[in-house]
Amino acid sequence: MLLSIRWLPGLLFAALLWLTAAAHAESARLERTECPAALQEVAAAEAARLRCHWLMVPENRAAADSPQVAVFVLWLAARGAGGHAPILHLAGGPGDAASASLGEWLGSAVHREYDLILMDPRGSGFSRPSLDCPEFVQARRVRACRERLLSAGIDLSAYHSAAVVRDAHDLLLAFDLAAVNLYGVSYGSRWALQLAGEFPQRVRAVVLDGAYPPAVNAALAQSVSAHQALERLFADCAAQAACSRAHPDLQAAFYGAVERMNARPAVVPALEAGYAVRMSGDDFVRYVLGIMADAVRLPQLPALVDAYARGAYDEVAVQVAAGGDARHSAGLHLSVRCAEDLPAGLPPSEADLAAVPAVLADALRDERIAADCALWDVPPAAGMHAPAVRAPTLILSGGYDPVTPPQWGALTAAGLQKSWHYVFPNGGHGVLPAEGCAAMLVLSFLEEPAGPPNADCFAGLGAPVFQMRG
Repeated sequence: MLLSIRWLPGLLFAALLWLTAAAHAESARLERTECPAALQEVAAAEAARLRCHWLMVPENRAAADSPQVAVFVLWLAARGAGGHAPILHLAGGPGDAASASLGEWLGSAVHREYDLILMDPRGSGFSRPSLDCPEFVQARRVRACRERLLSAGIDLSAYHSAAVVRDAHDLLLAFDLAAVNLYGVSYGSRWALQLAGEFPQRVRAVVLDGAYPPAVNAALAQSVSAHQALERLFADCAAQAACSRAHPDLQAAFYGAVERMNARPAVVPALEAGYAVRMSGDDFVRYVLGIMADAVRLPQLPALVDAYARGAYDEVAVQVAAGGDARHSAGLHLSVRCAEDLPAGLPPSEADLAAVPAVLADALRDERIAADCALWDVPPAAGMHAPAVRAPTLILSGGYDPVTPPQWGALTAAGLQKSWHYVFPNGGHGVLPAEGCAAMLVLSFLEEPAGPPNADCFAGLGAPVFQMRG
């Protein structure tokens, strides 16, 4: 019996999907490799649970004769029985390496139940070629890094978000995964949303930790996000009796320290013995925001601000969590930001901008990125858009996050078909690694993503309990 003509569009579409998958399979392949010694050392007793791979994909998918790049992929088997769809971790930055979070995952309750797939985006971490820029260590020599990478035959215009998303999809095909759960942190949340929107048949559920929606631009909103996080710090200190007594006007102390140190930079003992650094007020702002992003160090901030306001620079020393070369590729960061973010993104509202003190706006005005992009010289690429995501989505925001603030989580949730958004009042940038309740929410959500997670633990959370000196 002949098929009715009304079936033809569906058959043609199915054939197109098959041909697309076949083309992907031909252009990408998976190869086992020995796990780097550094990762085996981090895993220690659990090193046997590691499986490492190269995902070989074209550097430029639009060029028939493109060389291949090797995307590093780490598979960490669950400690428990497993049996669930694995979690694919898409790191942020852009330029961060997912493999650098191995230690955090090993200590997470999520690792007991779920296999983890950590993919270092092309150009970052252990992926090859690397777009790391050691030229930035002593000075920001953008042109020198660019020329070295170009002389090695690297096409800097091929390192962008669309390519990373395609790499991730090819990875799912190579592992023959019918369904996967996505975990996107910070800039990686954009890639997670794009992957879920473009390839819904492969994505079971999505977790976004510090949502970065396509409609915003962090460079334009940086001062607003920082101001709102600082206002929360001042209000939470005032609401705690001990903090309020010790620091009756933390806001005045902070801005007074910034203005005085801008007028006369302070000589501050470095956190490594025997060294000292000159710190301006603008440097101090960035130092405080770096601490604020880390929920573990956040409780020490009022005492630190008070000490710096009094000029007692050696009284309180807080180590800012530093990524290091293994965690961040400056070249990938520039290729993505310069091609996609610089000309795009909505500015904050005029009211939010007007509320930012001038001294803070001046400290966070990022004029360097435009100059860096002029030197990096990559053509514009299609940026991330807001795809229609059908997969259930859990969004985690840190109340103190000065990078991807809670309002970005709300904006992301408003554009999704089914989502739940939780703002952790004691959280910084990236909630899951630092907050046990976040792991409980993620586990509950992934068990049955069609409905809201069990959030009993969330009801008991409050502002950070600040540490007093003496």
